Amino acid sequence: MSVIDIQPKDKLTIFSINGIAATSKDEITVEKIEESRIIFKRGRKRALYSMPFPFTNDRLVFKGHNIILKTDFEHFGNTFCGNACYNLGGLPASEMRIFIDTKNINKNFDKYAHILCMTNDIDKPEILYPELTSHHAVIDRIKRREY
Repeated sequence: MSVIDIQPKDKLTIFSINGIAATSKDEITVEKIEESRIIFKRGRKRALYSMPFPFTNDRLVFKGHNIILKTDFEHFGNTFCGNACYNLGGLPASEMRIFIDTKNINKNFDKYAHILCMTNDIDKPEILYPELTSHHAVIDRIKRREY
């Protein structure tokens, strides 16, 4: 599925890394698509927001709301990792990888090496794409610990 398939009224879930290096999730509803921007609403708010379109390389984008992937804060309920990685839970690693590979509609996304699958132990996340080279301190530290 291409990002070109996005239409007004579509619901999207977007994962990114925010200013405090934590994984964030936005559930948005597309209002309109302009030449280089998507105009959208968050939740039931009236305010309109915009973001670049096509999507930038640092956003995982999925069609629909209430998808099975969760941020680390949603997964653990009271804790988040401010490690500048995509800390995702809700599925075992093998299923999460298939979900991301088949459902992410942002073909510009290139941060796969920075995705961690959160297990039940916050101190032992699993690198989702260990075969990819990363120049990310947290990912490199986890790789050294695992081997």
